[in-house]
Amino acid sequence: MVNFTLVNGQVYTPGLAIIDAPQPNTPLGGDNLQIAIDVSGNGKLPWPPSTDNDSATQFHDIRFFLTSESLSHNFTISNGTTPSTNTSYVGPVLDLEPSSTVKHVNWIWPKCLVGDGSGSKSNSDRGAYNISMHQSFRWNGTDYYTVFQLPISVTNSISESDERVDCALLENELLSVAEVDESSDSLPGQPWIEGVTSVNWNNEAILRSHWSRTLLDLSSQLGPENIFISIYESGSYDNTKGALRDLDWELERLRVPRNITLSHITHEDEMAAPARGEGWVRTTAGGARKLRRVPYLARPSDVFELLNTNDGEYGAACSLDFSKPPNFYDTFALRDIRGHEAVMSTWPYFRTVESRYAMKSLSPVPVASCWNGMVAMPAGPFLATSPLRFRGIPDSLAEYHLEGSECCLIHADNPLSEEKGVYLNPRVRVGYTGQAYAAVKPISNWLTAKRILQGLWVNRVRRWSIAFWVKEEVVRRRVDSWKALDPKNDEPGQLCIIDEMQILHRNSL
Repeated sequence: MVNFTLVNGQVYTPGLAIIDAPQPNTPLGGDNLQIAIDVSGNGKLPWPPSTDNDSATQFHDIRFFLTSESLSHNFTISNGTTPSTNTSYVGPVLDLEPSSTVKHVNWIWPKCLVGDGSGSKSNSDRGAYNISMHQSFRWNGTDYYTVFQLPISVTNSISESDERVDCALLENELLSVAEVDESSDSLPGQPWIEGVTSVNWNNEAILRSHWSRTLLDLSSQLGPENIFISIYESGSYDNTKGALRDLDWELERLRVPRNITLSHITHEDEMAAPARGEGWVRTTAGGARKLRRVPYLARPSDVFELLNTNDGEYGAACSLDFSKPPNFYDTFALRDIRGHEAVMSTWPYFRTVESRYAMKSLSPVPVASCWNGMVAMPAGPFLATSPLRFRGIPDSLAEYHLEGSECCLIHADNPLSEEKGVYLNPRVRVGYTGQAYAAVKPISNWLTAKRILQGLWVNRVRRWSIAFWVKEEVVRRRVDSWKALDPKNDEPGQLCIIDEMQILHRNSL
């Protein structure tokens, strides 16, 4: 997996430390391995560091190792202790250069890495390595332990020296990638960066046709100092990775800070993994264990319009998305202000009077949940001491043939939803194709008189239908049955739940 957060030549780690040098994938050699890290969050942490154990954000420890899975090595660079000799390994990192916020680790290469080139001999220890950075720290009142792997290659010339120690003196047990990942905590975000996020799978056509250009235009208009872009791609079987690499080059040219992750994990890999933890349900068809399932076209002006929804006061603000106009697309996540599904997929959509009237006047529509192509949310709840996280409904509840959208549940869990409200902005309409986008773009006259009249009457008839009440009652009874099994069973996002079971299924073709 490729996963680096590069901002102006600095590598932002999953922790408080920022690596100034070396850069990822740098060929190294010389007398020493030289690592430079900023421990002040680029000036955001007080210096000298606080000695108060109750400080909400502070370092505990930083350790470095040089590891290679292919060469089966795990050498100590700095393990938090003081070495018995000056040349074996480096002492406690945070104690280096006490008056400086940048710590310079100078580690003398061991004997087995002496040589030139990559080392073609079968017994050579030169080649591809990771600088493995282990951080123990507190962030916003929560303690974390993370491991970050910075790839480098030991391929430049390293000469003989009496100061070099035997590699055996520095060797540690080499843990597998899975074991390292298991030991590393997941953070709700990067401590020093906030910004725009995207998830991509088989999106090459969309990326190359318009999405990348729109993102570049938005970055230019906002300015690179006001945006951070995070993109995650996984297991695409088109050339999405290539399109994202091209985008990465363009963002680098604009000097836009970003994190672009390209993962080779596929749906097939997920289904082949052992059924453990959350995310698996027993289906009614044969009782098999199945894994539950866990891009739109817009312009920068749409983004700015969305950000200004309700004068910028909201727990979340969403656009309205279309694939085949006049029907809106994301029925799974949209709920009116009282938690009801839309009664119709065309204008004016809603059952509840408050949501319906706002839609008629093209005002920000108060809703309980939305996603619908594009969403803006304040980052604060995601960075809190108890961070807001995307989730699904419990597996034990899903086995009642129920499902809930993570894009709806996030609003049920977000404390700002009640405090500031969730709004759908009917003036921001996005499409999944150029044709759909063009069809819904006129701001005020996007509906014909016939469609308005038809919509009003159809909406009135459907509001009085008992079909929607029956659907909600089925869900309510199943949730009540689940709650009765255990006093601890609770689902605050019941408004998001529908009578479906969604799983990943292997394509037999």
